[in-house]
Amino acid sequence: MNYTQVKNPVWANAEHTAINCEVNFDNLNKEFVLFTAVASGDYPHTHEIYARCVAGDFGAIVEYTAPISNSVPASSTPR
Repeated sequence: MNYTQVKNPVWANAEHTAINCEVNFDNLNKEFVLFTAVASGDYPHTHEIYARCVAGDFGAIVEYTAPISNSVPASSTPR
């Protein structure tokens, strides 16, 4: 799959094995789509985008931030 632009790379996990980014693919009607790139995958563009992100071709990769839990501790639940 051909792409023309990649922007906003962010580590998708603490292990740095996946990168979330926005990609402009030639064959899609949307300007940018959310995409997760990994070092190895089923499609060549997946690991190419990952390698180019790691190389800094699309700017610095923003560090992973764990999601905030919305669960209420058991000791805080109303009785």
